Amino acid sequence: MSEQKQQKTLKQTETQSFWLGVTSALAVIFALLLWGVIADKVSFGDGGSNTNIVKVDKDVKVDPTLPPAPAPQPAPAADEDITIQEITDADWIRGDKNAGITIVEFSDIDCPFCSRHHDTMTQLIEKYDGQVNWVFRHLPLPQLHPEARTKALAAECVGNLGGNEMFWQYMDGLFASSAPDELTAEAKKLGLNMVAFQACVDEERYADKVDADMADAAASGGNGTPHNIVVIGDELTAMKGAQPITEFSRLIDAALAQ
Repeated sequence: MSEQKQQKTLKQTETQSFWLGVTSALAVIFALLLWGVIADKVSFGDGGSNTNIVKVDKDVKVDPTLPPAPAPQPAPAADEDITIQEITDADWIRGDKNAGITIVEFSDIDCPFCSRHHDTMTQLIEKYDGQVNWVFRHLPLPQLHPEARTKALAAECVGNLGGNEMFWQYMDGLFASSAPDELTAEAKKLGLNMVAFQACVDEERYADKVDADMADAAASGGNGTPHNIVVIGDELTAMKGAQPITEFSRLIDAALAQ
């Protein structure tokens, strides 16, 4: 082949490679634009109880020929295998102690879902004033939250130094606070004797109580937080995760209607 023909062939090959590259680049850009349209309509999120959900934009049209969404499921049935330690005056109880329905919550103070659930439970007690009470027990998960056990011990110290109402005030403060020194800062706000408080925490004076709560949680099937046991008479029902207030209300309303 002559040198002139070789140069012509090489030039054709370079031209073909150039247009192939352009075509590939356009295909990639088109794919990215198409994905951007889809992503603008559908987003993925965390449901709060570690369940993946899909949120669809309100402008997306729903095909009217599709079957309707399934009806809400009935409230969970009581489980005969659940056991918890008897509720006594030694428990931290918010609401009327003589209420007919009790929700025992096993919680980790540093758990973000527990913080959300704390607000839900506060609303629930207000909604069912005198009909429902709330018992708080500890389930710190130190493998996830290294300071959680210390905060549980601190909460026990506050309650034993200042009483039931001060315990709940301290819990409200801890769940709402983001201060690095929240353990002592929230105790100071309550006017506690800080020398006595610090000595109590340092000595881990109520470690046995926290350990007993953790064992109680395990016996009731709790392996994550928040873990709730709804007690209605002799019936115990587990409700795991940061459930919305509507889920608790369905169970409570059904019991109150009987």
